[in-house]
Amino acid sequence: MSLFLLSSRGPARSDTLPDLQPLIYGTEFGHRALLSPIPLPDLIRTLRGARVLLVLHGFNNSFWESVDNFWHVQEGTDTHLAGIYEHILGYTWPSSRAPNWWEALRNVTLTAGPFLRLIFGLEPDLMDVMTHSLGARTLLSGLVDLPPGLVFRNAFLTAPAVDDESCQFDEVYFPATQRINNLYVLHSERDGVLSYAYRAGQLDSPLGLHGPQDRSQVPGNMRVVDCERVIGHHGAYWTSADVYRHMSEWIQQPPSKRFLRL
Repeated sequence: MSLFLLSSRGPARSDTLPDLQPLIYGTEFGHRALLSPIPLPDLIRTLRGARVLLVLHGFNNSFWESVDNFWHVQEGTDTHLAGIYEHILGYTWPSSRAPNWWEALRNVTLTAGPFLRLIFGLEPDLMDVMTHSLGARTLLSGLVDLPPGLVFRNAFLTAPAVDDESCQFDEVYFPATQRINNLYVLHSERDGVLSYAYRAGQLDSPLGLHGPQDRSQVPGNMRVVDCERVIGHHGAYWTSADVYRHMSEWIQQPPSKRFLRL
């Protein structure tokens, strides 16, 4: 399985300044050195008709920290989702550095729409998406503005750093949820980052902490997964064998239950 990087950080790999002309790289697993830049037409030819997992990181990730997390996903999928995906496409964006939360939100607003329009121009046969933390906001805010008919097959939102009511009926991201066939929200009450930092910055409760505010108002394509028993901190999703094993099961057979517990 190959990992490609799509970067909106510019040639300097900035933590703070977005560049809307994306750069594309190949990678070699475990080596902090990039292969030569790949022209967009070449990436389109590679991914067209392929089974692809798109991965979005969250707030406060440097360029190489985001790549390290994408390698964790590559390792987890190689081990527990063998044969399901042919390629991983990691999107790295200028997610700022703590405590510059509002700068990161600005960059989400600037990059989300152009990024997702580019993604659907790649014409993969089957594309799933996995997000972590603020990466969920990048995905959902970009999906709201896309033309009709473009959908992901499965979306796995781990520790989503969006307000806990935002995906419910008639809320800001509800239209985005309808661009996903099967939407999984993975949350844990033991997530200290969301418990303290998100509440301090947003003055609201995050979806990735306790799940949705009102369970009766979640869309029918959403499964809510309580991961408290297996996820003890904010970044634990990247390396959790339990998460990857269940992803494999859900892809092959979506669960009948709407509310699950790992």
